[in-house]
Amino acid sequence: MDITNTLKTRLVGGQEPLMGSWLMTAAAAPAEAMGHCGFDYLVVDMEHVPVDLELLAELLRAVGNTPAQPLVRLP
Repeated sequence: MDITNTLKTRLVGGQEPLMGSWLMTAAAAPAEAMGHCGFDYLVVDMEHVPVDLELLAELLRAVGNTPAQPLVRLP
Protein backbone atom coordinates (compact mmCIF):
# COMPACT_ATOMS: atom_id res chain seq x y z
CA MET A 1 0.00 0.00 0.00
CA ASP A 2 1.48 3.33 -1.10
CA ILE A 3 0.97 6.04 1.53
CA THR A 4 2.87 8.80 -0.25
CA ASN A 5 1.23 12.19 0.27
CA THR A 6 1.11 13.26 -3.38
CA LEU A 7 -0.34 16.68 -2.62
CA LYS A 8 2.49 17.47 -0.21
CA THR A 9 5.05 16.18 -2.71
CA ARG A 10 3.60 18.44 -5.41
CA LEU A 11 3.53 21.44 -3.03
CA VAL A 12 7.14 20.95 -1.97
CA GLY A 13 8.22 20.46 -5.58
CA GLY A 14 6.76 23.84 -6.52
CA GLN A 15 6.92 22.97 -10.20
CA GLU A 16 3.23 23.36 -10.92
CA PRO A 17 0.35 25.49 -9.71
CA LEU A 18 -2.25 23.64 -7.66
CA MET A 19 -5.92 24.57 -7.64
CA GLY A 20 -8.38 23.88 -4.86
CA SER A 21 -11.67 25.01 -3.42
CA TRP A 22 -13.47 25.25 -0.09
CA LEU A 23 -16.38 22.89 0.59
CA MET A 24 -19.03 25.10 2.14
CA THR A 25 -21.52 22.26 2.41
CA ALA A 26 -22.24 19.51 4.89
CA ALA A 27 -23.50 17.11 2.21
CA ALA A 28 -21.44 14.31 0.69
CA ALA A 29 -22.97 14.37 -2.82
CA PRO A 30 -21.80 17.91 -3.72
CA ALA A 31 -18.42 17.19 -2.10
CA GLU A 32 -17.95 14.14 -4.31
CA ALA A 33 -19.15 16.04 -7.39
CA MET A 34 -16.63 18.83 -6.74
CA GLY A 35 -13.91 16.20 -6.36
CA HIS A 36 -14.51 15.21 -9.98
CA CYS A 37 -14.29 18.81 -11.29
CA GLY A 38 -10.50 18.94 -11.66
CA PHE A 39 -9.50 20.42 -8.30
CA ASP A 40 -6.23 19.20 -6.80
CA TYR A 41 -7.59 19.60 -3.27
CA LEU A 42 -10.81 20.44 -1.44
CA VAL A 43 -10.94 21.99 2.03
CA VAL A 44 -13.70 20.80 4.37
CA ASP A 45 -14.51 23.89 6.47
CA MET A 46 -15.46 22.82 9.99
CA GLU A 47 -15.18 26.39 11.26
CA HIS A 48 -18.03 27.95 9.28
CA VAL A 49 -20.08 24.90 8.32
CA PRO A 50 -21.82 22.69 10.92
CA VAL A 51 -19.73 19.54 10.41
CA ASP A 52 -19.28 17.10 13.30
CA LEU A 53 -16.87 14.15 13.34
CA GLU A 54 -19.42 11.69 11.93
CA LEU A 55 -20.23 13.98 9.03
CA LEU A 56 -16.53 14.74 8.54
CA ALA A 57 -15.87 11.03 8.03
CA GLU A 58 -18.65 10.93 5.41
CA LEU A 59 -17.24 13.97 3.58
CA LEU A 60 -13.70 12.57 3.65
CA ARG A 61 -14.95 9.27 2.19
CA ALA A 62 -16.82 11.16 -0.55
CA VAL A 63 -13.79 13.25 -1.54
CA GLY A 64 -11.48 10.27 -1.07
CA ASN A 65 -13.25 8.51 -3.96
CA THR A 66 -12.21 11.29 -6.34
CA PRO A 67 -8.90 12.57 -7.76
CA ALA A 68 -8.97 15.55 -5.34
CA GLN A 69 -7.15 15.40 -2.00
CA PRO A 70 -9.20 16.38 1.08
CA LEU A 71 -7.91 18.91 3.62
CA VAL A 72 -9.73 19.91 6.83
CA ARG A 73 -10.00 23.33 8.45
CA LEU A 74 -10.66 22.60 12.11
CA PRO A 75 -13.12 24.65 14.16
